[in-house]
Amino acid sequence: MSESIEDKKRKQINDNDHDMDASSSDSDSDGEDQIVNVDFDYFDPTEIDFHAIKNLLRQLFDADSVLFDLSALADLVINQSGVGTTIKTDGKESDPFALLTVVDMKPSTPSPALKTLVDYFIQKTQDNAAYNRKLRQIFAPSSTSKVGLILSERLINMPTEVVPPMYDMLYRESAAAGLKFDHFIILSKVFTEQESLIDREDNPRQAKRTKPAANASAEIYYFHQEDELIKSKFAEFSKSFSYSREAQNADSKRAFQEAGIWPLGHLMLIEGSKMEDLVADLGEKFPPF
Repeated sequence: MSESIEDKKRKQINDNDHDMDASSSDSDSDGEDQIVNVDFDYFDPTEIDFHAIKNLLRQLFDADSVLFDLSALADLVINQSGVGTTIKTDGKESDPFALLTVVDMKPSTPSPALKTLVDYFIQKTQDNAAYNRKLRQIFAPSSTSKVGLILSERLINMPTEVVPPMYDMLYRESAAAGLKFDHFIILSKVFTEQESLIDREDNPRQAKRTKPAANASAEIYYFHQEDELIKSKFAEFSKSFSYSREAQNADSKRAFQEAGIWPLGHLMLIEGSKMEDLVADLGEKFPPF
């Protein structure tokens, strides 16, 4: 991407500088929170981001990350010309704290990494006949549908308000690059609460841990707040699913809550024609700082 576009990215995020609360151990603070002013800068994904992007993808795919060629996926993200955004706070050479991009799932020369993803998505929707049938249709070799995979991940303390400008730029950059998708797939993560093993260790009858099912009646919570809006207003189909590999023990993710959390994968399918409205609604729901 040209330097002028990079400047536009910096200008847009400069309008979104954020004052963040940070706990301080300074004796002068008397235990009160201090305000840390953080400047978020937008940059294109580049080769220098390779390892950081792999780490963000590993975080996104969670327990099933070992099933995918994350190096090949990171290369696909980086090698796209002028599509996708990272957020950094310490200059272009620093590691990104967030990533939002779209990958063409049906390029003229598909890679094995993309084929693995297609098979994975079809497998994870098998218990939703309509969703599964739709994915099989759009990914069929004879289908002319253009499908974009939106990859969105960030560090846990990144504010949701950074997301709307990233989606806005993704929409504009995709159009500028001639990428017109008929469908978008958004891969994300959700979680359910699980009774902690720590609370049951005195009751041997309940000591055995039970892996919660993705379609259980337990309430679903979102790691990414924007996903709830996207699902409720724009998703043609959505599905939470259990990971194929054993997820990390929920007790290790209690975060000082009474219950542990159990992560699940989450897959949404959106019609390409709805992306403009989605971008506008995200901006209204999570306005700039």
